[in-house]
Amino acid sequence: MGHCKLQDDAYHYGVKKSDLKGEMKQFRLEATNPFYERDMTKCILCGKCVRVCSEINGAGVIDFAY
Repeated sequence: MGHCKLQDDAYHYGVKKSDLKGEMKQFRLEATNPFYERDMTKCILCGKCVRVCSEINGAGVIDFAY
């Protein structure tokens, strides 16, 4: 089993490791919201946190930064 749904799905489809090279940026875990924890170190820009903030929390205060 993986550490998250994405990792579980990757293992299910036979992905063993990433081809990405280099160092990963490290971010602090954001656990101030009662609905979710936001770990930007693991972010793949799926938009789940943005959708939860908007649709479930009703705040719409986070978005993608480009």
